This record gives sequence, structure tokens and C-alpha cells, in this order.
Amino acid sequence: MLRTPLAAGAALAFSFFAVGSTLAQAPQPSAAQRPSIEQRKAIYEPWAPDTMAQRRKEQGLKGPGPQRPVPPPAFPSYLKAPATVDELMPQARAAARQTGGRTPLGLALPGKQMVIFVGEIRDAWPNMLVQDAIKRALEERGVKT
Repeated sequence: MLRTPLAAGAALAFSFFAVGSTLAQAPQPSAAQRPSIEQRKAIYEPWAPDTMAQRRKEQGLKGPGPQRPVPPPAFPSYLKAPATVDELMPQARAAARQTGGRTPLGLALPGKQMVIFVGEIRDAWPNMLVQDAIKRALEERGVKT
């Protein structure tokens, strides 16, 4: 028997309809068959850290588990916000020195003039340390800003 794409599509659509209709008619449990609120609360029973030894035994886990407290989260030192322009100068000088490839500031050659537009829409009082550091680094290279 030859099947055309239209007939195959119709058969596929019919099979999806048949599966969907059987799922829609799945019987819902009656109120007598549903677990009570106390039974549902027992499934998600609250626990305390001092009952962990008992709970580990109930689950069949060997040993006492971790004995040391969880260490506090550590913030990486390299993500600290700079306080002065001098802290930003090594990165600003590296950006100003780069004159080829995918440069962050474009082609910044000595003797040329550059305009840097700064738009801060997040803060009413933007922190201008980065812009000041880049301006100083460009001026060190002889670029007029």
C-alpha cells in the first residue's frame, strides 16, 4: 500500500489526538483516595540538624557524616572594587597600549585626538574612576582626550 505524505500526516495527527484524548480522560482520585493533610505533612517532615545522626541511620548511611561546619563563602580578592585611580592604572595602560587587533579603545596613536562617550544609566551618580584611569593612560601615551 502506498502512503502519500498527506495520508501519513493525517495518521500522525490522528495518533496524537487519540493519545491526547486518553490522557485527558484519566480518572482523578476521589477525596477518599487522596492522602490526608497529616500524611502529606509526614512526607515532608521538618528536620533539625541535631537529628541528622538518626536520619542517617534510617537511610542506611554509614559513619557520622561531615563533622566540620560548612566554611563561609569567600569573595575572590580580584573582584574587589577599586578605591583609587592608581589601582586601575595597570589595566588602563594595557588597554591604551593595544593598537592592533580587537582593541578596547580603537586605534589610539600618539598625537591623535580621541573622544570617549560615557553613558551610565544605572546610577544617578556614576563612578568615574575607570574613565579617569583610561584618560590618564591615553594622555601618558600622547593621545589627546
